[in-house]
Amino acid sequence: MKQINLRLLLVVVAVWLVVVSCNLSTIAPPNATPTDAGLLYTQAASTFIAQMTDSSFQDNATAQALPSTNTPLPTEIAQTPTETLPPSPTFTSLPSFTPLPSFTPQPTRTSTLPPGATPVAPPSSGGSGGSPQTPCNAAQFLKDVTVPDGTEFEQGETFTKTWRLKNVGSCTWTTDYRIVFVKGDSMGAPTQGEPLPYSVKPGQYADASVELVAPGEEGEYKGNWMLSTPSGQRFGIGSNFSGNFFVSIEVTEAGSGSVYNFARNYCAASWESNAGELPCPGTLNDPDGFVLYFTHIALENQTEDEPTLWMNPDGSDEGFIMGTYPEIDIKAGDAFMADIGCVEDYDKCDVIFKLKYLNESGKLKDIGEWHEVYDGTITRINLDLSTFADKNVQFVLIVDANGNSKEDAGFWLNPHIQRP
Repeated sequence: MKQINLRLLLVVVAVWLVVVSCNLSTIAPPNATPTDAGLLYTQAASTFIAQMTDSSFQDNATAQALPSTNTPLPTEIAQTPTETLPPSPTFTSLPSFTPLPSFTPQPTRTSTLPPGATPVAPPSSGGSGGSPQTPCNAAQFLKDVTVPDGTEFEQGETFTKTWRLKNVGSCTWTTDYRIVFVKGDSMGAPTQGEPLPYSVKPGQYADASVELVAPGEEGEYKGNWMLSTPSGQRFGIGSNFSGNFFVSIEVTEAGSGSVYNFARNYCAASWESNAGELPCPGTLNDPDGFVLYFTHIALENQTEDEPTLWMNPDGSDEGFIMGTYPEIDIKAGDAFMADIGCVEDYDKCDVIFKLKYLNESGKLKDIGEWHEVYDGTITRINLDLSTFADKNVQFVLIVDANGNSKEDAGFWLNPHIQRP
């Protein structure tokens, strides 16, 4: 038994030596030689065998702890840390594919129209591709041919109001169409209105007139008018062709004072030059000639705050500008009054002023003529009109260029008919 234990012990020692030799080869200092390492192995084995064979060794001996004085491993040899690999990512499987539902065709719509009925197309949406339908009867106001807004009349004085109206509808206006009073001050308007003077096709215009009487009291008056079809349906102007055109006047005391002012009523006149018909009001420095109205203007010798007409001939050497006014009822003792001259800073102004009238044959006849230049003075006119008493007279105001008309800026200051 003892011999067997010894053999077992030798086997254990041999195994231990193998292990120790491996460890010693690992922990040997970097500068250790092979001889030094073998010597260590031999010493360690000898010590261990000697302990095993010592006579004091017993079968039931208790294992002894290694002496605490064992030489520690060199501190300069550090273990190389073991590299830790990151964990492999966890694979997440894709969600399972759900097939789309199969297409189910919609049922065919069945018409609900009764037998024999004809389908009606839906109305147009009125988008940008379409255009609104032109109404049959529609008008557009173009201008006051006579009696501009604010025209002065004496109490009880008769006058003719004329509007220029354009047919912007799709139907022709016949002479059975009328202009009719609708509200405001009637000023003696006929109950049935006044028929149009001629037929007016779409795109054309008419000068529609009505005879009126100024009210018997002083003040401002306004009457509103529209057009009427032969059946009595009314229509007018504006975005929906239901608006009114109107006449607006100021009534002054009869028998004295200014009964007609040519400056305030300047757009009631028809204006022309060598270039033809001119617009009213005109445009400053228009080479075709122009007429402008001022209530405050600087003249060649003073500044005035009275109604004034600036009349400039066209740019030709024989330039002129002429305004033909509607008829004015003249009474005995009436006078034409005005101041004339050149506008400030037009120092080359050289013009001829003329006052004429149209006779029964429509020919121009002279009343008066005055030559003006830029000399710092103005001329006052006071002409007796008694020869025209109890007549309706169309007066004509003219400014002629006296040669070149480059700076022919002539003015009529407060031109009017004065009644005593």
